[in-house]
Amino acid sequence: MKKYLFFLLILNCLSLNFFCEEILPEIPETVLVQSGSFTMGNLKVRMASDTVAFPCRTVNITYDYYIGKYEVTYEQFDAFCSEISKEKPRGEKRGKYPVMYVTWTGIVEYCNWLSEKEGLHKAYDDSGRLIDSDGNETDEIELVEGYRLPTEAEWEYAARGGVHRNDDYTYAGGKDVNEYVWYLSNSFNKDNDLFEGKGPHEVGGKKPNQLGIYDMNGNLWERCQDWYEEDITDIGSDNPLDLKVNKYDERVLRGGSWASCIDGVKLAKRCKYSINRGTDLIGFRIVRKK
Repeated sequence: MKKYLFFLLILNCLSLNFFCEEILPEIPETVLVQSGSFTMGNLKVRMASDTVAFPCRTVNITYDYYIGKYEVTYEQFDAFCSEISKEKPRGEKRGKYPVMYVTWTGIVEYCNWLSEKEGLHKAYDDSGRLIDSDGNETDEIELVEGYRLPTEAEWEYAARGGVHRNDDYTYAGGKDVNEYVWYLSNSFNKDNDLFEGKGPHEVGGKKPNQLGIYDMNGNLWERCQDWYEEDITDIGSDNPLDLKVNKYDERVLRGGSWASCIDGVKLAKRCKYSINRGTDLIGFRIVRKK
């Protein structure tokens, strides 16, 4: 009898674990980025593109934070959509491919949903404004607890390798573009059908940077929290964040994409895009304070 009850107990536990794995959403894996200072902006690399990096300046990140090891995938975003009965974004290649066609509103909803899953205070109010753990609107990013988009400074600091950075690197992780980056000249494969066989690849297909973060250059442009301004040298050096609304509703993009030329995937490259539209060139990764 005891053996029979023990067998039932083991079977029940196995069934429960299987059930939980089936219904619980996959939480994006993150990497710890330790606080520190770095030189933000275009260092030694000339850029021939029209949207250039702003002048170099010293930036201080005064807190540790976690950043997505990979760009958010369809697999992860689809789990969110299924649970709240939200229409899933376009995309024929799903699974481990980075999610595309997501607007600012979709990202805010996803981040708040993820925070609730993890038992964290939400990062955004219903209007998409940053809030602290008491639910009050804030412009101090270090007071935000839940999952959110990275600030432009957080993005670049992590891409450069944080405390392990090498300022001689052209791309996140090294100098050889083909080792670290999916871009226009190498993004062809049999599964891509967006532009003459070129398009994004599944996340993690290239080498990671010094912190173990993948695809910070290339694959998809990544949205940042900041509103876009051409010159942001006047927004401060400690935990900078530009919250001055862009009159065209454009926020910062970083990293370049599968369709970018070699100039467009360099570490200091900046770009912009409307918060109200999604595209097959833009994705995102999540951040939260430690």
